[in-house]
Amino acid sequence: MATFLDVTGLEQFTSIFVFLFTWIILFGVLTASKLFGGNKALPIFLGLILSIFVLLSPAVTSMIRNLAPWISVGFLFIVLVGVISKLMVGDVAEVGTATIEIRGVLLVFLILIIFVASVAQFRKNITIPGDEGTSDDISEFTEPTTVIFHPKVMGIILVMAIAVFTIALLTARFS
Repeated sequence: MATFLDVTGLEQFTSIFVFLFTWIILFGVLTASKLFGGNKALPIFLGLILSIFVLLSPAVTSMIRNLAPWISVGFLFIVLVGVISKLMVGDVAEVGTATIEIRGVLLVFLILIIFVASVAQFRKNITIPGDEGTSDDISEFTEPTTVIFHPKVMGIILVMAIAVFTIALLTARFS
């Protein structure tokens, strides 16, 4: 069983974990997008260079350190939704593109949430002239939940969801 001392010992290796996480994610995205064709050396080298640049920035390193568990849970959720939809609905070729559209919508929402959370986390790590003497309540406005649950942001999310489902229903083929 992990004790408090065991977990704090892993804190020394945070930069290594961030480096490996960014390198693997960048390599996976570049390989899956087939941006460089069948060449495997370029995605490996480009992922290595960008991961080194991530390590050089303390703000980006702390942002990835805090968001990596949430990114992993989100992608795991998308994979589980795909598995459950395949178990319940069957093969995608028989049903159509409904399960692919659901996974796509979930992926878009996951990317949007990751973007908002990363901007809020990045804002915590930088100082803007005027932040020091203005107020002590600035931390309230940099919380991801405050940004996500703001009425204007929730309205934008609702309008975007309506637009996505409207386009999906208008372009779907009815049998």
